[in-house]
Amino acid sequence: MEPLTVMVLKTTDLLEYRRENNQVKNMFHATVATAKRYFHVKVFNINLKEMFTQNNFITISDYSKSYGILEINGISSVSEAAPEQKIQVPIGIINQANKTPKIKDIQKGRAGRRIYGLFTLQTKTDNPKTITCEIKDDTGILKMMVPKEKWDNNCKEGDQLQLICLHRRGKREPRHLIFGIHSFIKRKEKKELLKESFEEDGYHTDPKRVVVLKATELFTYDSSKNKKMFHATVGTKTEFFRVMVFNENLRGMFTPGNAIALSNYVGIYGSLVIHEYSRVSEDQNMESSSSSHERPIEHLKICDLNLQKKEMLVDGEFKVCMKRDRKNFILYGIFDDTGAIKLVVSKHLERPNCKIGDTIKLVCFELTSNADEWFLRATSYSYLEVIKHETEPQSE
Repeated sequence: MEPLTVMVLKTTDLLEYRRENNQVKNMFHATVATAKRYFHVKVFNINLKEMFTQNNFITISDYSKSYGILEINGISSVSEAAPEQKIQVPIGIINQANKTPKIKDIQKGRAGRRIYGLFTLQTKTDNPKTITCEIKDDTGILKMMVPKEKWDNNCKEGDQLQLICLHRRGKREPRHLIFGIHSFIKRKEKKELLKESFEEDGYHTDPKRVVVLKATELFTYDSSKNKKMFHATVGTKTEFFRVMVFNENLRGMFTPGNAIALSNYVGIYGSLVIHEYSRVSEDQNMESSSSSHERPIEHLKICDLNLQKKEMLVDGEFKVCMKRDRKNFILYGIFDDTGAIKLVVSKHLERPNCKIGDTIKLVCFELTSNADEWFLRATSYSYLEVIKHETEPQSE
């Protein structure tokens, strides 16, 4: 087949599979995309794992294809794409690649189809050699047969299961899913995350005792008056708050892990706003809770943003897949491992110069909609930072 230049969207960890001669080998699955379509990929050469890093541009050749899935083996060639070969992958293609098929469509689809996606475990029954279970979504229930050696005994009813390359069987009723040699199931871990909390609008005099989780650098939000500010995230043991700080002299107080008390602040759209009359002090009576400082924050994924019903402020880290200059703004396409969305950045944030392949951090961007399509746009107080350039080496 002709060489194919693609962008890597996501990849699994190394996985063990058993060949027909009972020999145990390693492989991994990946999803890649061109400017026109996406492909699931089976990679049997584990030395290529570093090449299949999210957002990397690669050229593959001497691959085979089965059931629409690309297969990379020992005779295949995978190389870094040249700068002029790098492509812009449309947001729609990325969203298609990350979309879980509906059970009603799986049931109507052809036998032999390979299924990838996230489903909820409804029931499970132990048999001598297999686990018979039912998975569900909002359109129906589907039976699934899993060999016992492939089943995670920690799975319980109500868990979400990530299916990788399962086979749809049954030309007639009952239709069901079975395991192939290269099929895998992964239980989605439920992390204990700090939930976002929202302060009531208005002036607050009583102190709020919190631990600093993170803070941005100072940046200029009003160039005509050279006014600076920074954003911070603070939390308790169970929740976190967004903070907008307009007193640049307080930057040293907002060190991650520092226990502080905030008073005389203003609540605006759920955020805490610290101005020149606010008071921020070290809280000697509050333990600097390492547990809250180390717990991850619940930032919404792009798949969640596309399902929102109201406008909101968004923080997060994303990768750039598209960039188009307009007269008064820059239009980006950004993505994570769940989907893609448009990002509109006004000219006051044209620095730093974001490029396709970069990983960026967004703080205080507004999720809004136009013609039933959600997108992110910069506000007067938005903060954008390139945290990893596409040309930088991947960290271990």
